[in-house]
Amino acid sequence: MKCCAKLLDDDTQLVQDGLLEYLTESTDFLVVGCIGPQGVGKSTLLSHFAKPPDDPFDAENLIFKKQSKSQIDSSTHCTDGIDAYITDERVILLDSQPVLSLSVLVRHYNCEGNLSARSCSRDDPDYPCIESDMELLSLQYCAFLLTVCHVVVIVQDYSFNPQLIRFLQTAEMLKPSTGVHTDEDTLLEYFPHVVLVHNKSELNTFTKKNLHDMQEGYKKLFSQSQLPIQSGIGIANGNILKSLTPELCKSDPINLFLLPRFQKDPPSYENINYTSLVKDLRLQIYGLAPAPLTHTLLTEKNWWHYAGKIWEDIKKSTFFPEFGRLLPTPSSAKAEINQT
Repeated sequence: MKCCAKLLDDDTQLVQDGLLEYLTESTDFLVVGCIGPQGVGKSTLLSHFAKPPDDPFDAENLIFKKQSKSQIDSSTHCTDGIDAYITDERVILLDSQPVLSLSVLVRHYNCEGNLSARSCSRDDPDYPCIESDMELLSLQYCAFLLTVCHVVVIVQDYSFNPQLIRFLQTAEMLKPSTGVHTDEDTLLEYFPHVVLVHNKSELNTFTKKNLHDMQEGYKKLFSQSQLPIQSGIGIANGNILKSLTPELCKSDPINLFLLPRFQKDPPSYENINYTSLVKDLRLQIYGLAPAPLTHTLLTEKNWWHYAGKIWEDIKKSTFFPEFGRLLPTPSSAKAEINQT
């Protein structure tokens, strides 16, 4: 492939067949999805997964489009729906539009986008409950990736975003139940490897104390979750930086990776520079053993049909609109204030 193809169209909410001609009957493939807020570097990171960068400042050779300066200035998102690209290693990369994005909200409000789940009915005084509807759409996208990907990369910027973790675990709760039946009555539910990436991190965050605190904090946040965050990879697993090992950090490593900002003249010590670390992250993710998505072994083309079925199931699911009715609206907020 020379450029990405559309997998999921945000306007029609339908899985597109532009990717199908590039898929084969091979069963040896890996699906990596990426999700996160607006402007954190998701598309750039996935482009560097597709083709490791020699110069991260070279924006012309990016597989997935990044925000232009005018889009950044106007706080407008770049990716709509889900774009896909297949690497030479038969890794299918999925780049999703931003979640919990005000820009996505404005776009759907202006064009009355085709939403499959609404948080309130037309008879509701708050209709359209556009903020809640956008959260439901983001949850549908996240649930889709959690179901059809072998690895899901959660990207945020240098600061910790607890709202994003709450959102991820809500999507985990709402995703379709899929997996492998161990016997007639028992379903071993499927969950992908989850990799947490803090992009644009400052160099003073690459310390053993900070990594200890971050890893222990994430373990507590995911203690009630079934999403696997300990797959043997991460920046503190002892194979990336000599100063960040499990012994020095005094913490069992999780799938946590810090990436620094782009720098023209990166520091020479410990290889703490974007180009080197993103190549390490790419190798670690590409080396993960994919768990079976279903009880039958899927080929790449089978996976495309499976993805289409999963998206239709998500659109028809009653879980999302039912959850949406629990979300706050202007009327419910006003009533709560009056009660106090």
